[in-house]
Amino acid sequence: SGDPTDFEEYVDYDYRLANVRVTMDSGLFTDVKVVVEAGERYIRDEFNAPGIRASLAGPVNVDYHLIKQLAPSHFRGMLLALVAVWLVASLSFRSAAAGALTVVPVSMAVLFIYAVMGFTGIWLDVGTSMFAAIAIGTGVDFAVHTMDRLIVLVRHEGRPLDEAFSTLYKSTGRALLFNFSAVLLGFGVMVTSQVPPLIVFGSLVSVAISVSFLASLTVLPALVKVLQPAFLGIEQEPVRSPVDRIPALETTH
Repeated sequence: SGDPTDFEEYVDYDYRLANVRVTMDSGLFTDVKVVVEAGERYIRDEFNAPGIRASLAGPVNVDYHLIKQLAPSHFRGMLLALVAVWLVASLSFRSAAAGALTVVPVSMAVLFIYAVMGFTGIWLDVGTSMFAAIAIGTGVDFAVHTMDRLIVLVRHEGRPLDEAFSTLYKSTGRALLFNFSAVLLGFGVMVTSQVPPLIVFGSLVSVAISVSFLASLTVLPALVKVLQPAFLGIEQEPVRSPVDRIPALETTH
């Protein structure tokens, strides 16, 4: 007795196809995962039979499969980004070792972001998956400028390593501090937002920038001091054998 078009979204004209809608009260991936996997398992093992067949559809199902593939693709993309940074830095400094040292601070920043996300319960999703890429892009500048200045001071000007460090912190270190402050305040202002995703975004990016800056001016010089890589052209003092240290005896006739 009703309008025949009332059920157009639920059943076709011949009553051969039906669309069953289920509404969820949660959009968390942990909840969606349980429902979608249970639905797929029920349809596959109990519902589907000769003459009748069903499949899951809708935005919840699409989001589940999208996020499920997000983690592998995210880590592959992050690894490719780090390799690209290493390659460009190696070509710029003409040394694979210099490129590897340049990647260390940004790698620490990315790992620290994952640690903060795990500690605070922030899940990897479409929005948070961009944090690692932003951390690499904004944090690599500090390491590049630090490494470039050390190469100029040690290899081109011939300064001792300790003197190069002192000059580095007074000149390039000061400039990097201003750069760090500007970028940190630019992203950190998002913490004052009333939108939770923007607060998370601003907080994590600020953490990544801080770690990259500190690591570039502490860990990177420490590695250079300990390893003394050959690309800096540091003159090594000749190693004297124990025999060379014995004073020569003078005889008179």
